[in-house]
Amino acid sequence: MVLVTLADLHIGADWFATDPLRTLSAIVDAVRRLDVAVDAVLVLGDVAEHGSDDEYARALTELERLDAPLHLAMGNRDDREVLRRRVGHEPASGAPLHYAADLGAARLIVLDTTIPGRDGGELDRDRMAWLERELAAGPRQPTVLAMHHPPLLTGAPVWDAIALSEPSRAALADVLAGHPQVRLLVGGHLHRPLITEFSERPLIVAPSTYVQFPLRLRATRLEAADEPPGYAVHVVADAGQATSYFLSAA
Repeated sequence: MVLVTLADLHIGADWFATDPLRTLSAIVDAVRRLDVAVDAVLVLGDVAEHGSDDEYARALTELERLDAPLHLAMGNRDDREVLRRRVGHEPASGAPLHYAADLGAARLIVLDTTIPGRDGGELDRDRMAWLERELAAGPRQPTVLAMHHPPLLTGAPVWDAIALSEPSRAALADVLAGHPQVRLLVGGHLHRPLITEFSERPLIVAPSTYVQFPLRLRATRLEAADEPPGYAVHVVADAGQATSYFLSAA
């Protein structure tokens, strides 16, 4: 099973001269040139800069060129109810946007880590209870857990100020301790490809399809690096083992 992950599209943003729709189109072209069939595409949040219907429509026009099932996660820039309609879920009065999907060789669980109006993320008791129920429903299925805010600290204060909260990271680790079927965690938000470990599982942070932020441990603000837009490819074997690759549109 081949899962492509994209992150931080920011369609409609004008942070820089770079057009996020143009860089997304270049990423889609790069994915279409892969010599393997893509079974699913996971978009790890911040699809739209302002959460407008028009921005989502433009993003989906590009993403649908991939001819693969699309799974969209909620990012801190997204509008929860507009995105909920786009992924085909019934409106739920502002409730977090969580869901699970069968990818064949693995199960995908998408967890909403966002707090409306804030850049940082959290997982409260209700969200953890939902995750516990979903994991308990598939104890033998190799599982990929996806969220916008990755559960880590980077050591760079400018990033860590908008991270998933410490109590949330602790609560997530407690839940995962009882569910070894979770083989891989994936996140976005940081505009930087990263590989680390969380709760004794690989944690992969996908690069942005828009712009990357360099690692600067003393930076006081986020500034773009001169790097191409990127994406990640995860190849999941029948036994649930995942091999991940970082690729760019260059």
